Amino acid sequence: MALKLEEELTCPVCCDIYKDPVILTCSHSVCKACLQQFWESKGSRECPVCRRRSSKDWLPPNLALRNLCEVFLKERGQTLCNLHKKQLELFCQDDQQLVCQLCRDSKVHKGHNFSPIGKAAVGVKEELMVKLQGKLKDYEKAKDDCHKLADHIKTQSKHSERQIKKVFFKLYQFLRDEEAARIAALREEEEQKSQMMKEKIEKMSREISSLSDTIRAIEEEMKADDVTFLQVRTYSLSTKAQCTLQDPERLSGALINVAKHLGNLKFRVWEKMQEIVQYTPVTLDPNTANPGLILSEDLTSVTRGDDIQQLPDNPERFDEYASVLGSEGFNSGTHCWDVEVGENTWWVVGVMTESLQRKGDFTSMSGRWFVYYNDGKYGARSPPHPYTLLTVKQKLQRIRVQLDWDRGELSFSDPDNNTHLHTLTHTFTERVFPYFSIGCKLCPLGILPVEASVRVEQHIFLLFYFVKQTMASKLEEDLTCAVCCDIYKNPVMLTCSHSVCKACLQQFWESKGSRECPYCRRKCSKQLYPLNMVLRNLCETFLQERSQRTSAGSEVLCSLHSEKLKLFCLEDKQPVCVVCRDSKKHKNHNFSPIDEAADERKEELKITLQPLQEKLKIFRDIKLICDKTAAHIKTQVQHTEKQIREEFEKLHQFLRDEEAARIAALREEEEQKSEVMKEKIEKMDREISSLSDTIRAIEEEMKADDVTFLQVGYIPSLRNEIAQCTLQDPERLSGALINVAKHLGNLKFRVWEKMQEIVQYTPVTLDPNNAHPQLLLSEDLTSVTAAMFGRWQQLLDNPEGFDKPGSVLGSEGFNSGTHCWDVEVGQSNDWKVGMMTESLQRKGDYLSMDGLWYVYLYDCRYRAHAPPEPSILLTVKQKLQRIRLQLDWDRGELSFSDPDHNKHLCTLTHTFTERVFPYFCTMNHTLKVLPVKVAVTVEHQK
Repeated sequence: MALKLEEELTCPVCCDIYKDPVILTCSHSVCKACLQQFWESKGSRECPVCRRRSSKDWLPPNLALRNLCEVFLKERGQTLCNLHKKQLELFCQDDQQLVCQLCRDSKVHKGHNFSPIGKAAVGVKEELMVKLQGKLKDYEKAKDDCHKLADHIKTQSKHSERQIKKVFFKLYQFLRDEEAARIAALREEEEQKSQMMKEKIEKMSREISSLSDTIRAIEEEMKADDVTFLQVRTYSLSTKAQCTLQDPERLSGALINVAKHLGNLKFRVWEKMQEIVQYTPVTLDPNTANPGLILSEDLTSVTRGDDIQQLPDNPERFDEYASVLGSEGFNSGTHCWDVEVGENTWWVVGVMTESLQRKGDFTSMSGRWFVYYNDGKYGARSPPHPYTLLTVKQKLQRIRVQLDWDRGELSFSDPDNNTHLHTLTHTFTERVFPYFSIGCKLCPLGILPVEASVRVEQHIFLLFYFVKQTMASKLEEDLTCAVCCDIYKNPVMLTCSHSVCKACLQQFWESKGSRECPYCRRKCSKQLYPLNMVLRNLCETFLQERSQRTSAGSEVLCSLHSEKLKLFCLEDKQPVCVVCRDSKKHKNHNFSPIDEAADERKEELKITLQPLQEKLKIFRDIKLICDKTAAHIKTQVQHTEKQIREEFEKLHQFLRDEEAARIAALREEEEQKSEVMKEKIEKMDREISSLSDTIRAIEEEMKADDVTFLQVGYIPSLRNEIAQCTLQDPERLSGALINVAKHLGNLKFRVWEKMQEIVQYTPVTLDPNNAHPQLLLSEDLTSVTAAMFGRWQQLLDNPEGFDKPGSVLGSEGFNSGTHCWDVEVGQSNDWKVGMMTESLQRKGDYLSMDGLWYVYLYDCRYRAHAPPEPSILLTVKQKLQRIRLQLDWDRGELSFSDPDHNKHLCTLTHTFTERVFPYFCTMNHTLKVLPVKVAVTVEHQK
């Protein structure tokens, strides 16, 4: 009865007799203080017994229950036996209750064990305190571990974020360096081609100036009187008029090769980025590493350290053996990785099951399969089976581990010698992880990277011209400079004895880029040469006499007979007097009056001057094109540089977004796991608080006298209550740490691999330098649209460009191998696609010339054409949306097909002998070269 009463008077929260009990709306009663504490810990007002919510803040005291508790506590303090009214002096070990001397001898306690009250009280107190304080100590240690884990989570997060930023900094730096290199290459091409255009323009200017001077000189001479004109300059002027330059060549390849700089730019940068990334098939998990091990920043190698690190003793971590696991487990498929063991004298590599314990001595337990090296011997083991010694002739530097989970085979080999070492077999039933252990500090164990490859799926030398002049007068010929074709001005004499005008020589040297004689091309060793004074004086005398003859006009007399020169000998080509006409020298010669002969010669000269003037116009037109080309080069460079920067900005933005996403994922995991640890710590606090309250209550009971204590504390009901109030042992929280390997393992490779999503590769890019002005090319040079008439672009008429509307070539030609590309023709109803030889002209009617092979749509009919053969009508049942071109240059085949329906259209054959370029033509709408799939392949060892 007493036991039942005490049970009814016990609070369900503190497990003690009610103190100031209040009654809830659900009729249950709880100590006032206990209820308040319970509500605060739960965060909601509910009954501790039935969990029903309470709608009131204030609850009335249960006065009847309080009075009962007070009476019970008062009666419990009595020390007399209820049966015999004798002093309670003994404690029955079997019935767990206080008895008097008479009770000991009664039938009820026959054969029982007894002990004095004092001794029994001490034993009970010790038992209760050991249990509860041990439990409290376990919880306090678990709470301390949780705090350490929480701190380590923050440390892990900071370190991982720092490593992520370091990796992305390297990727940013690669992009910055690559962008700078490509812009530098663009500017270098600009400088080269601008310099070439500058030299071309300067040369054209000199040639235009020379032609203009010759024409002006002839026109001035034609203004002289008839006698002087015929007597001195006729033959000279004719010769000058005939000394014309060759037609200037149109400068091919003068424009910036825009396609080289912009074609597939993002793809080519991404492809080159592969040089700075690497992929390792296994990365290590720092959360499993023994504190004596040091892992590399990229989690691919492990070294035995000098000191033991202060790391959390989380469930995943090895605590006794210097071991570490890979970060990713395998439960299917085949997997392979190479481990560099180097000069280490003690190491273990293999696999281990996920469930095998990592604390204490697990070496003899089943769940590990490995090869080891120790004390100069190699062996293999699969506990609990014994060791198997291996025969290895040469010390291993690397070891290859090959797992076939499905077949249950784990093989080890020497990749340097391609020698098999051993194969362990087992029927795997759970996930296994790569396992590593190192026992010396000589060098690290390193997991070697494997090759990753990108797989694309297929479907002017300037000539200086000088004029050689032959004059009727031998003297004038000898006094003429070979460079300017005029009478010497300040002539200098070279070491080879030839003479040249001082200014002409300097100009000639600058144009040639070397010091040589304009006559014999002999090298000149000096920069300065002396004036030829005798020659200069002769030139001045000659010019003076010629001027006098010109000023004398019609009064010029015959040097033989001193008669006026009135006739012109047609045979000897010279003016004569009437006496000369009858002389023996001019016997049977034909003559004409001076004025008639002069008019005829001037007309002849005018006719001769026409080609020279036309040539001058050609030179001026070409110079104007050169000037426009030079300006266009600058425009091309500005636009191309802008495009390069925009493309690189997209790559930078991808990295910024990716870096932000990965740091956000890291912080999210930190937040989640910190919150888990916070809740765990709060729960531990509550449990520690509850245990502390229980201990304090028992300690209060212990202060009572032994009889009272044993009446209260050592009855079965109190033991049950203590058992109910005690908590289970705190569990070790698995998976509490940051998964560092997930965030850092192969990070650069995974970012590079994901970057593939924003890059694309087109097997053909278009060349804007040969596009007709009617065409508008996309920024990435993969599509072409025909503009309406009146909206054509103002482009240079360069030699590479088409003058027939609608045409453009690919930027890269082919002279071997097989090549394939798809063209989206879409809504265009007038198009051509095919191939064109490099040498075929691009001006005029080239469509009917040999060197062009294509399929076209016109007037709703599809045809194939290989000029000069006639067109072939093709049978196409459904309008084409795409057309596939497949070139086999070596076999001389160009095939066309419909990729949407996998239908062959036609094949044109030809024995190719030169480079051919993809050819496109559209008169309306858009043609687009479609991208192909790009795959990243990791080459696993076989």
